Amino acid sequence: MVFDAVVVLVVFVVPLQRSGVLDRSGVLDRSGHQMSATSAAATAPCKIGQLDIGYYGESGAAGTAIAGFKVTNSSKIACDLSGYPRVKFFTGTTSAPRPLSVIVSHEGPGIAFAAHPRPIVMGPSATATSADKQAAFVFTPADFASDGSDNCPQVSSIVVRLPQTGQGTRVFLWYPSLVCRSPASASVSAFFPASSLDSYALPDLSPPCTMSDLRVAAGGRESGLGHIGLPVLFRNVSVIPCRMRYYPAVALLDASGRRVATARDTPSGYLGGLPTGATVPPLVGLSPGQVASALVEGEDRTSKGAACPVYPTILVSPPGLGRAVRIERAFYSCDLEVHPVVLGATGSLAQPTATLRSGSP
Repeated sequence: MVFDAVVVLVVFVVPLQRSGVLDRSGVLDRSGHQMSATSAAATAPCKIGQLDIGYYGESGAAGTAIAGFKVTNSSKIACDLSGYPRVKFFTGTTSAPRPLSVIVSHEGPGIAFAAHPRPIVMGPSATATSADKQAAFVFTPADFASDGSDNCPQVSSIVVRLPQTGQGTRVFLWYPSLVCRSPASASVSAFFPASSLDSYALPDLSPPCTMSDLRVAAGGRESGLGHIGLPVLFRNVSVIPCRMRYYPAVALLDASGRRVATARDTPSGYLGGLPTGATVPPLVGLSPGQVASALVEGEDRTSKGAACPVYPTILVSPPGLGRAVRIERAFYSCDLEVHPVVLGATGSLAQPTATLRSGSP
């Protein structure tokens, strides 16, 4: 008997490990963890118009200050940020900054001062988490002179230029940073992930709002069931954030400029204010361009049913500030009260008792 020989070929398919491959499901890094497609895909260098760069805070020890800055991708396109920002230092006021001669180095500890900084892929604002679209950098000057004094040049702003494109923007510090070595010198870090920023600098509260920071105006009139209200608006017109709290001082003036009515402080009223039961005014932080407000309200008739007089001028002093602003806006109210400053243009965090009607006085 003759048997035909049959050869069976068995093929074993062995998966190959790859350091990173883009597919529909994502990417594996060298440890086998999944990465987002955005993080692994090739991206163009960031342009300055894509980024918001702002002061974050400051800390320090043993005579050295550390000023931190956060960088956020505010665009809809991912971009690549790497290397050391080119920083120029300025002193003086925000309206008239003057160049400050500072010798720049790149020496310091940790990820911020890595010898070979890694590129950071900044995710687009619409899809990335906060951590994925933020980076940071710091600079560290000495904040005491050799004689132990703090009589040193103050950095009030910096100009930051991107190393890849050379494009730059001015960034204002909330609090001036001292640069005390002679000659003046500071160490500027590379860009690094914002998740490590708190290990270098602690977030600062923005400074209290001053009169020069604010534009004071009146909002639209509100009314409902025998009550009338008017939000007083405080817009931050400066280039840095500031904070407000408590009650503004509000008075009504007659045609002769005499103060004839003064608002009393109350947490809330019929038309709004703080939420029911709340008595502690909130701390309100205002970014440049943002608006806070306080609601002025009262009844539209006297206890005997007579119409309240119309006053042509409102006198407003922002919380904690001694100067007042005249608002030429006709307003009438009896039994006047004012509620605390809150964020937004309505003067209220409370649900109003009745449906309001808005309009001009």
